[in-house]
Amino acid sequence: MKFHKKIVFILVIITSVSYSQNKKLNLVGNWNMTDYWGNKSVFILSEDNYGSLSVNGEFIDGKNFTIHGGQNDGQKGEMKYVINYKKTPIELDLVTVKENLIVRF
Repeated sequence: MKFHKKIVFILVIITSVSYSQNKKLNLVGNWNMTDYWGNKSVFILSEDNYGSLSVNGEFIDGKNFTIHGGQNDGQKGEMKYVINYKKTPIELDLVTVKENLIVRF
């Protein structure tokens, strides 16, 4: 009987580990962040893969923001996110798009 309990226990452990590795986290929602210097900001992940955040007190709407500075100053852009669940820990990339220009952070 003890042998059967050990086999059942091992099967439960294996099933739990494989399930947890295949489970995708739902990261959609509002996230509060604090940077190295103690500045608090908000980071928003939407269901349609847009990412919005505040930087230096300025809110950047992922669906439509204005680029400040550089050669694209004043032009409109978008910011989306891509999550790689195959990596441990998971990777979250922010991708900004301006017309035909794609910049990946």
